[in-house]
Amino acid sequence: MSARLLLIFYKADKTDIRFQRYLYHEIDWENRIVGIRGPRGVGKTTLMLQHIKKEMNTSDVLYVNADDIYFST
Repeated sequence: MSARLLLIFYKADKTDIRFQRYLYHEIDWENRIVGIRGPRGVGKTTLMLQHIKKEMNTSDVLYVNADDIYFST
C-alpha cells in the first residue's frame, strides 16, 4: 500500500463527523463519481472524508485529489 493511501486512511479516521455542512445532504452519494469544486479551504476534502468515514469501509475507497496531478505533453 502506498504512503498516499495510508495518509488518506489516516485522515478519514481523524476526521470529525459531528458537524456537517449543508451541502452534505444535497449530494447524491449513490453516484458512481462525485466531484466537488470550490476555492481552497472551504471544506471540500473534509466533506468527502466525512462521508467516507460515516458510510464506507476505508479499505474499499479510492480517494483522489487534484493537488499533485502531473500533466505531460
